[in-house]
Amino acid sequence: MRDAADEHHTDGDHDSDHEHHGGPPADGWDERDWHGGESTWFMLGPILTAAVLSLLLGIIPHTVVFLRIIETIVGNLPGVVL
Repeated sequence: MRDAADEHHTDGDHDSDHEHHGGPPADGWDERDWHGGESTWFMLGPILTAAVLSLLLGIIPHTVVFLRIIETIVGNLPGVVL
């Protein structure tokens, strides 16, 4: 038995009606530049902020008070040697 959804596709005809199969489009791929034309600062801002803050935490970890508090708590746990 075939239902209405199966009537749309025939055997061997599954991918013929999808435009994204079979390589690039006829007019070629969109060209992107290195100036961020494909993105906005609403997306790049949080990514760059997280990257800069993670670098700062890796370079100067002992100057951040929050990390000293965590280091003290973890150091006082039984069986943990820092």
